[in-house]
Amino acid sequence: MSNISSSNLPQLIGFEDENHAHIKQKLLRDALHSKGNNRLNPYKNRGKRWSWPVIVLNDEKTPEGWKNAELGIIGKGANCKFTTKYTGWGCFVKYEDWLSTLDSASKKGCDIKVDVGRFKVGIPYEEAATEKNCVLVTLTLAYQAHRIIGMSESEIKNKYPELHEAVEGFEEIREPKCPFCMNTLTATGFVEITEDTSDVFYKRKEAEDSAIQMFHIECLKPGKFLHRPGNVSWGHRRCNVAISQHDVAEAEDWFIKVLSNRGFSVKRDEKKE
Repeated sequence: MSNISSSNLPQLIGFEDENHAHIKQKLLRDALHSKGNNRLNPYKNRGKRWSWPVIVLNDEKTPEGWKNAELGIIGKGANCKFTTKYTGWGCFVKYEDWLSTLDSASKKGCDIKVDVGRFKVGIPYEEAATEKNCVLVTLTLAYQAHRIIGMSESEIKNKYPELHEAVEGFEEIREPKCPFCMNTLTATGFVEITEDTSDVFYKRKEAEDSAIQMFHIECLKPGKFLHRPGNVSWGHRRCNVAISQHDVAEAEDWFIKVLSNRGFSVKRDEKKE
């Protein structure tokens, strides 16, 4: 496993069939990159999780032992852009510094368009991960995706031994099930990706309850690096939205309280503990 890097992952995870190409694309995009973001903020659109500084908001502590990326400005007018002296894993940019640099650039006559790449300098703190963890997450999600499209454990072990090795010790993600509702995930939930952000039909399919999304069992939090193997699974979009910014365990307790308040009697099956 030590010789596997993000660059040779595409050759190891399979999905050679053209009907499964969109699964491979979605897997590599979501496991290795931060969320897409074109809004007015400092976040890169699909930045590699280990290649960019993290953005530390005003109420967050900087990661212990990390260094300030030292934000700066280069160029003039329409060619003006932000740069950092340091980049990659172990670096941070304070949000307040980004705002002050934006103000300085404006005063210098820079053509400010915050939603374009030249002013994007980092990724959300909670979405950062080491390349090693991203690689392992990719392998474990690939294993689970093959189970979702119908391969057996023995078939995966024979054809993709690296994937089978990666899931050892992570029983919760060996099965093709949503980590919240525990229902079986189906291959039709993998919605084909489009580069056209105005594609209404794609947006409708992606928003369907059965659509499959990457799912963090313990939800991402600033100050913790939770994008790691064993904590990332495929799950239903509906379930992901339902639990919102909560861990699966927290959401279970809340759902039990809601059902109890509405007159239902809920008892946990101790055999499934």
